[in-house]
Amino acid sequence: MYSWADCLVYIMYRSFTPESRHGTPGSRTPTIRFSEDDYGASLVSDELAAKLTELVVDEQVKRDSFSMSVQLLASERNKVSIKDREDALVVIYTVISHKYEPERVNSTLVSALMKAALGQRSDLEALLALQSICVAYTFADEDHPNYEDINEQINSFLPKLLGQIREKETTVTVRSFMTTALATLTFFTLSGGGGFNVEPAANNLMEIAETTTSKDAAVTAAALLGLALVTTLARDANSLIEDLAPSLTAFLGTSSNEVKLAAGKVLGVFFEKYTGTDLESEPLVEALESVLSESSKRTAKKDKRQTKSLFRDVLRTQRKDPATTLTYFALSRQKSLPIRTWAMLALLQHLTWVFAGGIQSQIANNASVHELLREETGEDASLFEDQYETPAERDWGPDHQRAIDRRTARLEKIKALGLMDPHVST
Repeated sequence: MYSWADCLVYIMYRSFTPESRHGTPGSRTPTIRFSEDDYGASLVSDELAAKLTELVVDEQVKRDSFSMSVQLLASERNKVSIKDREDALVVIYTVISHKYEPERVNSTLVSALMKAALGQRSDLEALLALQSICVAYTFADEDHPNYEDINEQINSFLPKLLGQIREKETTVTVRSFMTTALATLTFFTLSGGGGFNVEPAANNLMEIAETTTSKDAAVTAAALLGLALVTTLARDANSLIEDLAPSLTAFLGTSSNEVKLAAGKVLGVFFEKYTGTDLESEPLVEALESVLSESSKRTAKKDKRQTKSLFRDVLRTQRKDPATTLTYFALSRQKSLPIRTWAMLALLQHLTWVFAGGIQSQIANNASVHELLREETGEDASLFEDQYETPAERDWGPDHQRAIDRRTARLEKIKALGLMDPHVST
């Protein structure tokens, strides 16, 4: 049995807590937080976030502990205490989330992480294992030596994850983490696929949301936020949106502010992507307007402010008003990324959950993250140039063109197999 006293690490989780106006243009605050207008970006409960305090650990300690942590995590569960498994996961997650080092990821690590996620015995073990799996998957691009093995592992892992969410045998907190991971990994696997398989994935997430109870608000909210993310991948989304939008009316009337905000974000994405007229129906618009006009002494002022801000923007999107900036996401002390679409908000909220305190480093160096952000924002690379040290690296890093080439090849393969409408623009 190894001693883990020297390996104890706590992670920067302040990124999960909405703050007042951090990250606005010109801010000198070194933060990765959204502004308060992100309408409650937290995907982790306040109780767990409070449990994860900050502690800086010597870099060499983390690096020396990494391989030992993987070995311990791969060991039989009955030979390792929960505390030791949590400490091992903290080391693994901190190392891979804070620095883009694809060579650290292999099928052995992913297998150990999946075993920890599916056999978890605590909220912290579940959270760190699931986050680590998502991080590892972004590292395993087509140039990675274990690319095919890791893809097979992820494809076999997703149905097991969905099964555990549906069985409801784990805690609400763990199921909410699993739901967020399910949506995120599904998004990663389907991204660049021309909208193929988006509909069944979206229906799975809606099913999770609709089969929960009032006691499962965290799971419901996670499923709705995941639905918003996955729907952004749909190419011709009208029929999917027409099927799912009526169900959202019930969520707008819930007593849970968390669920209400999540439903609003889904509708924001729906209104952005929808090109027909059926969503202008009176019941849906009336439900949105009723959220703005409702008043309850049991609702905190901050929650009321966030709710009204969000739903005003949702209604602007529904009316097709000129685009406005929803919020900002800090890239550095001096530079912030304006978030102008609901799709971008959904993407960055989930990327923040995946990488936590390492998200700025991953934005600067991870080719998979580059591709996702550039496709969604359409921003010029100069927005991110102060993340790089040399002019040659400033065009989204040296690996970005290879990522684009891989995506093009993947789309051509999908077309050749007859899985996508050949008229869809790439």
